[in-house]
Amino acid sequence: MAGVDLLQNFLANHSVHQQVGRTNTEPIGGPAGEDRSRLPLAQVPPASERSARHRRYLFQKEIKFPCNRIQVSYTLILPNGGGRIPEDVDSSPLWMEDIAVKKTRAVMVHGCLLVAGGLLALTGCASAGAGSSTSNSGANPADASKKIMDQAEWSKVVDAANKEGELTIYGLLSPSMSDPLPAAFQKDYPNIKLTYVRSNPADITARVDAELAAGNVGADVVDILDHLTFDGYANKGALLPLTVPALGDPKVDRANNQRTPYVVTMGSTVYAWAWNTKLMPKGINSWQDLLNVDPSHLGVTDPSISPIVASVLQTTEKPQTGGSAFLDKLTSKGAARSYPGSNPEIAAMAAGEISATMPVPAGNVASVKATGAPVDYKVYPNAGSIPNEVVVLKAGKHPNAAQVYVNWLLGEAGQTILAKGMFPVREGVPGLIQTNGATLEEIPQITTDEAKAFQQRWKKLLGQ
Repeated sequence: MAGVDLLQNFLANHSVHQQVGRTNTEPIGGPAGEDRSRLPLAQVPPASERSARHRRYLFQKEIKFPCNRIQVSYTLILPNGGGRIPEDVDSSPLWMEDIAVKKTRAVMVHGCLLVAGGLLALTGCASAGAGSSTSNSGANPADASKKIMDQAEWSKVVDAANKEGELTIYGLLSPSMSDPLPAAFQKDYPNIKLTYVRSNPADITARVDAELAAGNVGADVVDILDHLTFDGYANKGALLPLTVPALGDPKVDRANNQRTPYVVTMGSTVYAWAWNTKLMPKGINSWQDLLNVDPSHLGVTDPSISPIVASVLQTTEKPQTGGSAFLDKLTSKGAARSYPGSNPEIAAMAAGEISATMPVPAGNVASVKATGAPVDYKVYPNAGSIPNEVVVLKAGKHPNAAQVYVNWLLGEAGQTILAKGMFPVREGVPGLIQTNGATLEEIPQITTDEAKAFQQRWKKLLGQ
């Protein structure tokens, strides 16, 4: 039996016995109809038919080939969206993707154990007369045919980028990252002018949507919008697939950092309690401490600006965080002060307008603290984290310069800038954020309808 057939038969007839790595809830992006399965047990529906509540699980099994004993790692996608794997997983509706045959490797990144999964090569074993299948181990899990650009291809992109001479980015980076970004990039690419336009998620989305509809796109690159928005752009054919050389760098784990061919994770936001050290010298050390803050002196980011903010606020009511009805308790004594983004919220805290905040990006607070402002933060137990993605718009006026920027962003120079406000994805780049051993959990991205439902609930809690 050929290696592929043997693996197919094994996976079809053996029970799952070991769950490894992390689980997360996320929409599974990419254009409708794309083939996401290397060795499917069931056909994976197109993105348009998949729910954002489908949950992914990374597994390992041991399989004995005629010539070797190796580990099989793969991902199951359970449509039931539950938080636990059902006992009858083998008979439950499920899809399988990202099948890999090799030993997985564990990587410590800023104290967080990540198991390298994704699409790895089907390698190392072929019995006499049996075929063996191999593929590029750096290939994107969402598209096995995508290869990294070779040097000749990349040289043409760089030459074209220098002729384009500029690029524009719409994004959400805090000033600690966005301010030094242009000069740092132009130090390496002096012939390409970089303009970074900072705004909030709602305004960026509205602007990009309007520009796409008008056929006059001003941005070349967009960063840190939610998964649903980026996947929607991909489904419309509005994004370029990303195969820049940095994705083939062993210090950049492509399997974990390229969710679809059209997005790349450039860093991760970690959320924390934050406070003004002059107004609250003892700080915030528990969720009860937040409940004790006078609501008129407590800041919160307006959840209407982004589904991500709604997701973050929802996580405050998990059993391992604030617990059931935490937000009801928080607002029972009055409404917290709402801000149109974490940056103005943190600035207000530094100025003494408020004493503390609900969870905000730890990196944003750390960068303000580094300036000498009277603020501090604490990454709480089971703190939430969100991968920050970047995309290139196909209709942008400077597509080559945009790809050069994404490639640079994943390199040491770009990651050093991003480390001022988030966890970098590149191994070996030190970060500014101190987690003090806290366990981090990826915050599930919610659907538009779920975000709207939460926003309505939030308005009721505030008496609006």
